[in-house]
Amino acid sequence: KYFQLANGVIIKSLYELLDALKAMDDELYEKHANEEKNDFVNWIKNTLKNKDLSKRVGKARTKKEMVEILEVFL
Repeated sequence: KYFQLANGVIIKSLYELLDALKAMDDELYEKHANEEKNDFVNWIKNTLKNKDLSKRVGKARTKKEMVEILEVFL
């Protein structure tokens, strides 16, 4: 199951997620990751079945931190 961003872009892998995060603006990022929810964490945990990475990504408070976590992981 793929992840579809609010702008219609389809993410098929962690590598594509990393590239998309680097390119997306803060407004789009905040539609998916905010105080109420984190769609990226949910996708990593529930679809990709990587609970360890989802916990690490869940600790990110900014898009920059999430990018850094993914870069180290990949």
